Order: sequence, then C-alpha cells, then structure tokens
Amino acid sequence: MELKTVQAIAFSSMSAGIIPSEFIRSEKEQPAITTFHGYIPQVPTIDLSDPDEEKLTRLIVEASSEWGMFQIVNHGIPSDVISKLQKVGKEFFELPQEEKELYAKSPDSKSIQG
Repeated sequence: MELKTVQAIAFSSMSAGIIPSEFIRSEKEQPAITTFHGYIPQVPTIDLSDPDEEKLTRLIVEASSEWGMFQIVNHGIPSDVISKLQKVGKEFFELPQEEKELYAKSPDSKSIQG
C-alpha cells in the first residue's frame, strides 16, 4: 500500500477543489472550545526583552496551554537571518516531491512524519 504524503493529499484536493475526507471531522469530534463567536481573538504575543524570567515563563506556559502557539517579539534574531530561513524553507517546499523524499524519515520510523 502506497503511503500518500500530506502534501500529495493537499495538492490533489486543491486541484479538485475539495477538502479530503480524512481531514473532515464529524460534528461530535469537532471541539467547540476552538469555535469563536463574536470578537476576533488575538494570538498571545510574548516580548523577550522583558527581564522578568518568571513572568516570561508563566506567559509561555499560559499561551502554550490555552492557545498552543504564541508570537515572540524582540527575540534578537536579525531580520536578514529570518529572511534567509524563509527563503530556504520556500525553496525546499518548491522542490519536486521525489527530491524532498530524500530527506524524509522512513515510513517505519516511530517518530513524527518529516
């Protein structure tokens, strides 16, 4: 049985204009806690220039627990480094599937796909 990659599934569904059934959850499985009604939520932003390490730790734990993500500002990473990272990431994901597969973990790997 051929294992389809997430990218292959996404590409085929985009060209067909559908959402693949494996990505659709029944209403019973859909977590209502993530459904927002009314205001537009703001993703937590954490300012690493704050010298209070306990506060930063608390904010990271809260954002991770409540949101599962957060934005970091004033992290000290130069913008040219970020730009280079974005550029090579984009270049990698634009490679032909066969070339990207050279870097993929084997299907029998016990770790996360990647």
